Amino acid sequence: MIEIEVKHKIKGKKELKKIKNKLNQIAQFKKKEKELNLVFDSADSSFKKKGFLLRLRKASKNTLTFKSKIKGKGKFKERKETEMQIKDFYRTKKTLEKMNFEPKFIYEKKRETFELNQTEILLDELPFIGFYLEIEGNKKSIKEVEEKLGLKEKNRITKNYLQLFLDYKKKKRLKAENMLFYSIKEGSLCLDLEKEKLK
Repeated sequence: MIEIEVKHKIKGKKELKKIKNKLNQIAQFKKKEKELNLVFDSADSSFKKKGFLLRLRKASKNTLTFKSKIKGKGKFKERKETEMQIKDFYRTKKTLEKMNFEPKFIYEKKRETFELNQTEILLDELPFIGFYLEIEGNKKSIKEVEEKLGLKEKNRITKNYLQLFLDYKKKKRLKAENMLFYSIKEGSLCLDLEKEKLK
């Protein structure tokens, strides 16, 4: 399938509250969850060079996703996407590693999912880079959601979270290699990953 989406940066608590209040009025709340995402690649980063993405996600529904670029640039982020649901996150991780893939980037996310007219609206909180709103649907429905939420087309972001993190690292001279909620208080899913290594 073809995935079409845009992101918008949410700047500050005031804008966050405004967006959440509006979403609760116009959209259907679906779920709230934490995610652990592992982006895999070969040792020489051949996938990254070709514009491919292989992601293993641990959440309420564990998934393995492959994405590839579509030629051309525009106001929307468009990718070919193949996704499958998996039962065992850790077994799949070990299988990928046996195939000589390795996790190049690990990031956690707190996500609230809303739906409006078959369009997914995703409110994400990420370590370091903060809050983002992701809208996924067709081009017409994405524009309609933006208008309802008072979001401007000129502020659209088509970069993925890895690219946004790398921009943040460069700006802040950050040494961290991954985006993780480090403290136990934050409920880091990556702690589960560390425990699994000890088995």
